[in-house]
Amino acid sequence: MPITRRTFTALAGAALAVPARPQDKWPSKPIVYIVPFPAGGTTDILARLIGQKLGPALGTTIVVDNKGGAGGSVGSEMASRAAPDGYTILGGTITRTRSTSAFIRRSATTRSSRSSRSR
Repeated sequence: MPITRRTFTALAGAALAVPARPQDKWPSKPIVYIVPFPAGGTTDILARLIGQKLGPALGTTIVVDNKGGAGGSVGSEMASRAAPDGYTILGGTITRTRSTSAFIRRSATTRSSRSSRSR
């Protein structure tokens, strides 16, 4: 028996009329704030200060988890492999990246100007 357009429309409307399942209230568990540097540093202190303010604002606990090593790569990889459920935050800095790139550019320019002067 073929389904007519009228039957299909009635079935589709009935399927849409089923009430949606309510989502869990977020956050319903502690949030993990991963700091990709060792404990006691500036990034750790800043993460703990942020956690003290953010936790009560969200109504949950913020757990600061220091995963130092490989210039931040260990903690960053851990955060990238975390479940995509909104309960993991990655903190960090960009100062090393910015200062290193500026140093490399400056030292390369300095080297080229020194070599041209020595000729």
